Amino acid sequence: LTRGNFLLLLPGILLLLVWRCRRRPLRAAALTLAFLAISYAPQLPFALRNFSHYGRWTGPSSAQDAVLALGNTPEAPPGALEYTATFHEWMALAELPPDRRVPVSAQMLRWFRNEPAAYLELKFRMLLLFWHQQEIPNNINFAIDARPSWLLHTPVLLDFSVVGSLALAGMFLAWRRRSPSRLFLEFVVAMYCLSTVLFYILARFRLPLVPVLAVFGGAAVEHGL
Repeated sequence: LTRGNFLLLLPGILLLLVWRCRRRPLRAAALTLAFLAISYAPQLPFALRNFSHYGRWTGPSSAQDAVLALGNTPEAPPGALEYTATFHEWMALAELPPDRRVPVSAQMLRWFRNEPAAYLELKFRMLLLFWHQQEIPNNINFAIDARPSWLLHTPVLLDFSVVGSLALAGMFLAWRRRSPSRLFLEFVVAMYCLSTVLFYILARFRLPLVPVLAVFGGAAVEHGL
């Protein structure tokens, strides 16, 4: 709940909540306000601490500039981490005093205006890499650190290529027989995927979505049977 991209899921959650309470508008309004308060409560202490330190509202994380710069510079790779020359230049501008500070988001927008095709190509390659079977390591390299565990090498734990492929098939089938609940799950997958592509691609960022992908993969298997 303290991850910034959780906030991007709120519109879909709230729309589903309002739809289910559509015949009781007062209840829908009360539940909406309560859900917003509860969902932001874990983030508020971090946000207040950052505000007192930086003098501006940064939310629960003060690393927005760094994580945007890692995956949105002209030299940024589609996956993994690389601290490019442009990353250091943009971060230097983002860390200037408030009257001279240029946030990374503004520098991203300037690059997009100057070279829209280059920016969109980078994001498209990141989108493809999000659905690729490759596990891009960061703090933990699964291929190396999992070697001592026999459990992590059993066929019970499927490779992402299997889970991801079945999930895409299940999403297609769910769209053909769409309902508010199915549309909500598809919204979660799409928004989480795009929010990760907005920053940069690592295996540990994709991992929280795997349970939802498994639901769609199960639907594809059931349909095939």
